[in-house]
Amino acid sequence: MNILRAVAGLAIFLLGVYAGWIVVAGLDSGEIMQLSKNGNAVFHKSVEPSRYWIAIVFWTIASVMLMGGGINMIRKNL
Repeated sequence: MNILRAVAGLAIFLLGVYAGWIVVAGLDSGEIMQLSKNGNAVFHKSVEPSRYWIAIVFWTIASVMLMGGGINMIRKNL
């Protein structure tokens, strides 16, 4: 059962890596998706700079939390 939890931790870690990739891609292109399940809004740095930076911060926080939680699950179950 511990191996299954470690695999789940790896999946959570990979979701965190994906969120980090979204942040890097957003910083490179100047547009980022809204962190919400109810819409597919894209914020542009030149049109809505405050919303763009808020979305960058939220994606960064999500990335750090997911990667940290995934590492913690892997470490405790292996």
